[in-house]
Amino acid sequence: KVVTSAHMIQFLRVDHMAWIEDYMATIKNGYNALLWLLQRFVDRHEFSKQTACRQRKTQRDLEETRAAFAKQFHTDHPDVAMDCDFNADNTGITYDMCLNTI
Repeated sequence: KVVTSAHMIQFLRVDHMAWIEDYMATIKNGYNALLWLLQRFVDRHEFSKQTACRQRKTQRDLEETRAAFAKQFHTDHPDVAMDCDFNADNTGITYDMCLNTI
């Protein structure tokens, strides 16, 4: 489940209502300041808004995609040996995330 400011405020309301009332009474624009505080907390602890994608490719689909890419690559670059290794550690791919949430 994704952690949002609304979830954190609900947690604070249930367990720490006295702190919320004190914070909002002592801070100018209390509610907006509380939201800003929670957003900074999320950023500092690197929570993500990414959600797992429900659509998954089968292993067969992934192998077909890999084979098609390999065939096209070696057609376009015949001078590259088949056993050549490339350092691609800076290319991050997250397979369990939808493209529109990354």
